Amino acid sequence: MNKPERRCYPVVAITGHRPGSLNTEQRQYMQEGLEFIADGLVGYYVAEKFLTGLALGADTIWAELALKHSVDYDVYIPFEGQEERWSKTDQKRYKELRSSASSEKVFGQQFSNRLYHARNDALIRDSDLLVAVWRPSVQKGGTFSTVQKSLMKNHPTLLLDMDKFEVKWLQR
Repeated sequence: MNKPERRCYPVVAITGHRPGSLNTEQRQYMQEGLEFIADGLVGYYVAEKFLTGLALGADTIWAELALKHSVDYDVYIPFEGQEERWSKTDQKRYKELRSSASSEKVFGQQFSNRLYHARNDALIRDSDLLVAVWRPSVQKGGTFSTVQKSLMKNHPTLLLDMDKFEVKWLQR
């Protein structure tokens, strides 16, 4: 695995596919892979803060892993009410995780696609490393766009590849 020179990533952001776009095996791998990555980032790369958009899937898992590792996490909410269409269980967990965050940034008061992009741009800007839970075979959507922006900025990006079930560093 090609590792970048840098050995310290204090602030690590997450982007990723929602669980509905993954099969059962991929959802299991996402959970296990993110646990493996978080362990390494906290133990070896000195991660001190996680950033999450708090959407379903990778974002929620990332917040839960921050709690597990006693790492502060900030939430980047695209707009108020992003959770309104979710199940009651998911809404409850969202509220719990949101209230446990160190801080939050809210990018708008009502739905707009541009707010997702603003949130994703801020996640890249405010982090030292982006972890992407992505199926590289999917060449559209928010995760694809965020990964492309990260690479264009030569931002360190670690991929949890949901097609090949592997972890690798991405480079432009």
